Amino acid sequence: MTQHNRQGLIFDGDDTLWDNQVFYDEVKLRFYEILQRQGGLAEYFQSAQITYEDAALLIDEIDMRGVEREGVSSNLFSKDLIEAYGTLSTAAGVPPDPRVSQRLWRLGRIPARRRRSPLPGARETLEALSAHHSYILVLYSTGNERTQMRKLRQVGLEEFFDSRVHIVPRKDDDTLRAVIRAEKLDIASSWMIGNSLRSEINPALRLGLNCIWFHHGGWAYDQAEERESGRLFEIYALPEILQILGQAQTRIASGDYELPDI
Repeated sequence: MTQHNRQGLIFDGDDTLWDNQVFYDEVKLRFYEILQRQGGLAEYFQSAQITYEDAALLIDEIDMRGVEREGVSSNLFSKDLIEAYGTLSTAAGVPPDPRVSQRLWRLGRIPARRRRSPLPGARETLEALSAHHSYILVLYSTGNERTQMRKLRQVGLEEFFDSRVHIVPRKDDDTLRAVIRAEKLDIASSWMIGNSLRSEINPALRLGLNCIWFHHGGWAYDQAEERESGRLFEIYALPEILQILGQAQTRIASGDYELPDI
């Protein structure tokens, strides 16, 4: 393929190549445990039968509004926790305690600082794909650039992407289109590989990319849409990518690149 007609494999990072959501879920549980011990709130939780699931859902709702408003930032989750605390305090009829708010702010910063490890099969899959010289591997991740680059180095996968790393505050059709143009990728033969229906798969389908939807993680924002139509394959383990792409290459070699819609 020429430089302007390259076959790209665009990978998401969080919860596609390394774990991420699990660290936020741990903090949500800690948030609930802290508030359960606060005077006034403890009584409200008991009388109104507020469960962990209720508190987590409130945080998710606030988080989705925040992402829509400002994208993914390093302080967003801390803001989510403090807003959820304020909402619950108002419902309980008690004033928020500034000391608790400060504690929640620090708590919300923990997930970004937790050390990441590659998901099972991530390194082996990227090694196999990088050995196939017709593929251009691209990382397309959301969040604070410094934080995301630290994660990439921690999991030891930066060698597979070189300078082809795009970190953005929000993923949508226009942002993905800009990545495709910057890397000079051929849309018809390129692939988006990610776990987020909303941020990765649907925008890619709308642009005409082939897609592999990796069912992993569980960020509420990611799943808040119905899927678009298009060439979509679903997997539950990263090595399954190799089989799907192998079948596609066989079709290319035979002159038939019409992949089935599933």
